[in-house]
Amino acid sequence: MKEYFTNATKTAATLRLVVGGYLLYLDYSVFDYAIHKTGIERIILLLILLLFLIAGGGLIIFSIMALVKGFLAERRPEDPGKDPEENPGEEKTEEASEPEETVDTSKEEKDDEEPRSE
Repeated sequence: MKEYFTNATKTAATLRLVVGGYLLYLDYSVFDYAIHKTGIERIILLLILLLFLIAGGGLIIFSIMALVKGFLAERRPEDPGKDPEENPGEEKTEEASEPEETVDTSKEEKDDEEPRSE
């Protein structure tokens, strides 16, 4: 099984967290400027700030979720039924099972069919 939470994933989630925080910082710092504007300029700035708020908040929320999910996956104990090739320290235990008998039903089905007369 592949390692779920690699260092690249940790780095990407952390960078998304930082970018989301920066978008929220920009949103906060431009908000005071947008409030003092009037007319269509104010509406456009507030719409852009709303977009920044949604994008920054979404990046932060999903990055935190990814980081928490990854850290929890790392702490989860190993599954006992895993393939031993994935975990070299474990030995594979197989239970001997008897082979199942198979019955050929194709002959019985052919006997049930009546020959056609033309």
